[in-house]
Amino acid sequence: MTLSDLTDVIAIEKKSAYKSPWSSNAFYDSLQANTINIVITINKKIIGFGILSCCIDEAEILNICIDLTYQHQCLGDILLKRLIQIAKDNHSKSIFLEVRQSNKNAISLYEKNKFEYIYTRKNYYISNSNTEDALVYRKQLV
Repeated sequence: MTLSDLTDVIAIEKKSAYKSPWSSNAFYDSLQANTINIVITINKKIIGFGILSCCIDEAEILNICIDLTYQHQCLGDILLKRLIQIAKDNHSKSIFLEVRQSNKNAISLYEKNKFEYIYTRKNYYISNSNTEDALVYRKQLV
């Protein structure tokens, strides 16, 4: 992911129907931070992205999203597997992520890829006057 990709990435995030999508500043900050930012393309069109943080021997998927038009075509699985491989390449022993309790499709994808539920963060996601729990998952890589 480069600075020139952010317009497309931000549009995908906003279209995704997340109740509290990342702000434009959050994406700019992720490019400046020590994170790994990747995009997935079809015919040079950005259709998804992933943001991964690796620190010492752990990794965390900070954001992962496939454009609504391209969902349910196994592209999320391809993107997730790529992030897992990048974490392994960076010598991570485990990889973590958080997911909205209501995001059943994402939970199914993570569990299919052998992520294990470890705990719940109560009222983690906040949008307007609503809150939602985050489920924290981990996958051991070694």
